[in-house]
Amino acid sequence: METLRANRDCELQIAVSDIPSPSSWTYVGPDGTGATRFTTPNLQAVSVANNRYARYKATLTNGTNDQSPTVSEVHMSHAGQNGSSLRLYDYDAAGNRVKRTVKDDTGTVLTQTLDDASWSAGDRINDLNQIKRRDVNDGTNTYNYFYSWDSNGSMTQRVKKLGGVTQETIDYT
Repeated sequence: METLRANRDCELQIAVSDIPSPSSWTYVGPDGTGATRFTTPNLQAVSVANNRYARYKATLTNGTNDQSPTVSEVHMSHAGQNGSSLRLYDYDAAGNRVKRTVKDDTGTVLTQTLDDASWSAGDRINDLNQIKRRDVNDGTNTYNYFYSWDSNGSMTQRVKKLGGVTQETIDYT
């Protein structure tokens, strides 16, 4: 959160659950009750039960009714054996994912740039609009995936190569 001008406020509460869609969510603030809200721009920790799913609720107020504050980022992490991570995705104009950025609790950032070459190229897409080849860079290596299709439009094979050397072949027949 950021520092807001006078008469403007942004307050947050969180809710957790063991299941993704409970019948209701109980939102709490820093003291673990529904009577309080997170209101400072600094990090605040809250101890809640060990649950897998979390939501947050933002209350945006404005004493002068001329503008509303905005929430630009909310970061939630947890303690335990499995660290949390932030995943950001970039898409091209056609809606295809072209990049994934992952930042973990240690601050390590891994950016995976997916194939950004022209998808209309003849060596990538066939006449039936099926993928023939896809290149994926994991930040260290570029893997080439080659796909084969039968006359019914079903994928029959996927071959993964690194530097021209076959790493994996999966037959779907």
